[in-house]
Amino acid sequence: MFVAQQSHLNVDPRVLGTVQVHVRPQYKHMGGVVHNNGSMPREVAARVSAMNTVHRPLATKVFRSPSVSLSDKTLLTQSLLFSRMLY
Repeated sequence: MFVAQQSHLNVDPRVLGTVQVHVRPQYKHMGGVVHNNGSMPREVAARVSAMNTVHRPLATKVFRSPSVSLSDKTLLTQSLLFSRMLY
């Protein structure tokens, strides 16, 4: 359940008595950011950040190196970078 701002919801399960459930405007679910209005900017930013975390250390040594073949760079891009961005 989503609300416009962080709040709580009282639930009466009849067995345990009243339980207070905290409700948030967004949360992280299975690695993705879910927002109450369906907006994606934070999700996209999180995925780009994850991709850049992998890309930065490899940028100069691998991706800009003339000694690494284009096919190897493509394979690394698909396996390391795109996997962070798309899944």
